[in-house]
Amino acid sequence: MYKLAKSSFELAEQFQKGISFPIDYQTIIPYFFYFFPKTFSANVFVIKSARDIIEEIIASKDHINIFEISAGTCSGISAFLYLLKKQYIKLGRNIRHNKKLNIFVQDISELALDLGIKQIEKFLPIQGFDVSLRKIVADSTKLNIHKEVGEKADIVIISFSLYDIFGTSVEDMISWCKKMMKYISDNGLFFIVEPAVKNRNSLFLMKIRDAMRENVISPCPHYKDCPLLRRGDDWCHFGVRWKAPEYLERAMYMIGGRPPDINFSYLTLSKKYRLENLLKISNGSKQDFQHKPEQNMKIIRIVSHRLEEKGRILFWSCEESGKFLYQFLKRNSSKTVEDVFRIVSGDLIEISGVVKRENFYEILPNSNLKIILRLFDLD
Repeated sequence: MYKLAKSSFELAEQFQKGISFPIDYQTIIPYFFYFFPKTFSANVFVIKSARDIIEEIIASKDHINIFEISAGTCSGISAFLYLLKKQYIKLGRNIRHNKKLNIFVQDISELALDLGIKQIEKFLPIQGFDVSLRKIVADSTKLNIHKEVGEKADIVIISFSLYDIFGTSVEDMISWCKKMMKYISDNGLFFIVEPAVKNRNSLFLMKIRDAMRENVISPCPHYKDCPLLRRGDDWCHFGVRWKAPEYLERAMYMIGGRPPDINFSYLTLSKKYRLENLLKISNGSKQDFQHKPEQNMKIIRIVSHRLEEKGRILFWSCEESGKFLYQFLKRNSSKTVEDVFRIVSGDLIEISGVVKRENFYEILPNSNLKIILRLFDLD
């Protein structure tokens, strides 16, 4: 255990420095040991945040094509199947007969894919689905999903891989992402998840986001230039406190290290859907999110943890005009703002009736604050 823990932590340190390493017989087990729980968990949160759109996609078709690019040990597909297995995506009322679920996993390393497929098989079978699985050993940069699948894919996932594929060439990333969008069905989704690294992975996604803003439905609450990118000293990422698997906690304790944090940057892209569709589907189609200007209602994304101090709560938001600090004095508690006690990093909230102070917005007793969509839904 000690040798495995030490090897895995050394790989993690290389990764943090931006040093790539090959997935081979020396690295595959240490890599899986340390990284799989982190990448799996990050994918679960990102995919789950769009579960209602996924339900709509699946309900509309008899067969669904899902493709994981640069899959490695297949944490993206594993996360998707985990959610189906746990029935977080509620499909029962829409399934009249078994649907065909065609899974494709691609990577340049057959060794990694073979290990990943063993993880995928742990989630099979799934009631209501006939599942087929195909392994594709190929170069991601030359990938033609339409050719491999025989038609367009409905859900495409790439996680913790862009830097390994393209290095620091954001232009190549953008060009490649646009090409991948052509291989996705009109109502399909493209999930991109990257580690939260300020001057590398997160920065790349912020630039991809600006180049593809018309296709982005999450995490951004608007379609203007990325305000964090404009600041130049900030970065878009999200994190959640978690309890690592016991084996990983014990191993890291053994060598004086610590388990990885669950923090990441991500984009959810679509040709058809926009943020408004995501909110309407998740909250009921009758809900009107096109607020009247005089209501001064806005939708913002929480981009910090809830910061609790004696007598007040603080948090940071991202919105089209910038990144802002909000303050709520606990003595001002009221029914219309009670959600302020539950907000966490990643929440989308609608808010109105706040007052602009010199360096922050103040939430008053007669303000309105409501959580409308969660990234980290732990229920």
